[in-house]
Amino acid sequence: SSGYQLIAGDVTCDCAVSVSDIIKIRRYLAVLDTLPCGNWAFVDSSYAVSTTNWCPVPGEIVTALTSNQTDSSFVGVRKGDVNNTWSPSVAAAAGRQADAHATAGEMTLTMNDVSATGETVTLPVILGHGTPVAGVELHLRFDPQYLAFAGLTSEVMNDVTISHDQSSVHLVWENLGQPIDQAAEHILAGFEFKLLNEPDEFTEVAITSAEVVDESGTPFVLLQQSGRVLASSGVASETLPGDFWLGQNYPNPFNPETDIAFYLPRQARVTLAIYNMLGQQVTVLASGQLAAGEHTVHWDGRDASGRLVSSGIYLYRLNSSEFSEARKMLLLK
Repeated sequence: SSGYQLIAGDVTCDCAVSVSDIIKIRRYLAVLDTLPCGNWAFVDSSYAVSTTNWCPVPGEIVTALTSNQTDSSFVGVRKGDVNNTWSPSVAAAAGRQADAHATAGEMTLTMNDVSATGETVTLPVILGHGTPVAGVELHLRFDPQYLAFAGLTSEVMNDVTISHDQSSVHLVWENLGQPIDQAAEHILAGFEFKLLNEPDEFTEVAITSAEVVDESGTPFVLLQQSGRVLASSGVASETLPGDFWLGQNYPNPFNPETDIAFYLPRQARVTLAIYNMLGQQVTVLASGQLAAGEHTVHWDGRDASGRLVSSGIYLYRLNSSEFSEARKMLLLK
């Protein structure tokens, strides 16, 4: 609404404020220290900056910040600071979440549970179907007593900007030229963590803030579900007396084999079956009377006829007279 805001918004310095600027400002607010053409511009206060003459402002009265300039009558404009707060931060980025509720729709973001087997674990982040996605901003928090961030893998996002500390990870990505097709849900990324100590039952990796944008820069609300790193033996610990439990398959995604763990607090007749996304039964992995305790069932990616199934999302459901629960898993070839 003002020439100064336009100067602040033109972080690519091309004399226009576009979706490219919006996404780069998102990166700055989330994780970066610098913007493409510098963080500050100083304009002589005697020059009346307007929405028509803001770019190019005459070069002799716009300078980059090279030292403290307290002895001149310059107006400071911080690149990216379109709200004139002069304090962009991760907190400011997270605060935009409320603004997204007035936009075009909602999408789901799910971080799957994983079992803590081995020295590292990978938590898949699955983005639900919806509009094509041209930008992603994601903030995670974890307990440094149990986990240390070790890396990121993604088949759909290239040139990801990421930063982390002992207890958090911040990610920003954009690609206006080749947005992610979200006609069906799929794995957005896998967050890898080194397991420092095994928790008694589980330790949570929480999604503290998440947002995606379409090609026009419109943000979408993300209905979030955080993930858990489950102790390999925690399901049978004293923390779950009298409870049935169905764990997330591991590994997930898988190709073509995976294991499914569940816990029975007492002897029970149960059925563990695999279904496709049409609700059709693919195969039955376990059926009958089972003893109390922890059980692990292996699936080799084949249907009841012994044929390998195709890539995609599958459901597995544990049923008994007292308990019924289903979870999703992803087969990638």
